[in-house]
Amino acid sequence: MVEKNEEEKVTRKSPTLLAIMAAAGSLLFGYHLAQISGVVPGLSHYFIEPLDLKGNSSNLLLGFLVSAALLGSIPGSLFAGKFANRFGRKSSLLLVTILFFITSFISAWPQLGIHASEGKSIIGLLIFVISRLVSGFALGMVSAIVPLYISEISPVRKRGRLIGLSQMGIVVGILLAYIVNYGIESMGNQKFLIDVGWRYMLMAESILALILFFLFINLEESPHFIKQTEAVCDKPKERVSISFYGKLVVILSFCVFAFQPFCGMNVIFFYAPKIFAMSGASIHNSYMQTLFLGGINFIATIFALKWVDHIGRKKLYLLGALGMFVCISLLGVEIYTGYKGIFMLILVLLFIAIFALTWGPVTWIYASEVLPPKIRPQVISIGVAGQWVVNYLFTWMFPVLAGSKMLNELFNHAFPFWFYAIMILIPTLVVMFLGFETRNKTANEIEERWLKK
Repeated sequence: MVEKNEEEKVTRKSPTLLAIMAAAGSLLFGYHLAQISGVVPGLSHYFIEPLDLKGNSSNLLLGFLVSAALLGSIPGSLFAGKFANRFGRKSSLLLVTILFFITSFISAWPQLGIHASEGKSIIGLLIFVISRLVSGFALGMVSAIVPLYISEISPVRKRGRLIGLSQMGIVVGILLAYIVNYGIESMGNQKFLIDVGWRYMLMAESILALILFFLFINLEESPHFIKQTEAVCDKPKERVSISFYGKLVVILSFCVFAFQPFCGMNVIFFYAPKIFAMSGASIHNSYMQTLFLGGINFIATIFALKWVDHIGRKKLYLLGALGMFVCISLLGVEIYTGYKGIFMLILVLLFIAIFALTWGPVTWIYASEVLPPKIRPQVISIGVAGQWVVNYLFTWMFPVLAGSKMLNELFNHAFPFWFYAIMILIPTLVVMFLGFETRNKTANEIEERWLKK
């Protein structure tokens, strides 16, 4: 049966089915982000300890290795639109799965075939970094293409809910990564984890990438792309400078997009076992506790997708900022005082739940809705790239801040958490004073509001 949405975009398959299939790309996105949390012990053992680095250099290198994929995602997100416009959304997603499949093996066994006398540690380190940069490029592409594709095949009346499937895909991918990491960690002792366990965690992504490759083969190309390639345009499309509506709209959207990582959410995802170990948990229990983290994130996101259209975007954003500020501040107090117990796990889970209910979905909805359609693609691409830059910097900084002797003497390992609490205030103040409610407002109403500024 052929279905038409209000914009006369025709799809042979159900738009809901196509959106679910495309959202599986976000599942790979979330999986790739979270899997690195279980790999940290192996990276330290094989790439950092043999170098016998002095001072804080080892922490700097560890932060770079963990965040290398985020660095690669910056150009990936910037070039995703051009690639998708030239080769199509479907072909772009197929390329993403191929890149993830290949790099999962290379990053797991970067030293394979390298003789020890040839500088096995250094060469293996370089190969690992290159493979993570390439996988990061794929990460940046999928983060931009999935919501783009879903928006193009979705009927207007279902667009909000279907685009929300992209966020759900990320959450499911994160949970799946924690489950796989925990299962592999449970296969042996700490020696097993450091020797080969971390390699299995990285290689497990190849299975997911292979499944999604065959899924995307059956994905229908975006009607918008087909129409774009077949149409002969006599009149060039109107282009508007991003400053046409003034600087405030660009600043507001960019801050909501790019400063989302200021809350430290992704740092918790990437270093979850390390953070739980700081509270006194054993290695095994640290991995087990990440399952609670992923489960809470999943459940809260389900509720968020139902609530986001009933409560104002700005109200949810500000309430989320308040809740996360309190949680991460108290988490710092617990670490500073040396408290070790269940309350620390409760605070982390509560922080995750608040993020998933508020900033998780609201960031993508509000930062897009607040933009007039004429400048939306340009500003969103800049904002997403900015988000990856901030993600990279914050992920790289965490082991540096957490391992600083000077800061630990002053703050007893609590400084990173209080730092993130303060950083939450920056985008919060921007939204509080520059933002306005966009729920139930048409694109024309939003455009007129910025024209009056």
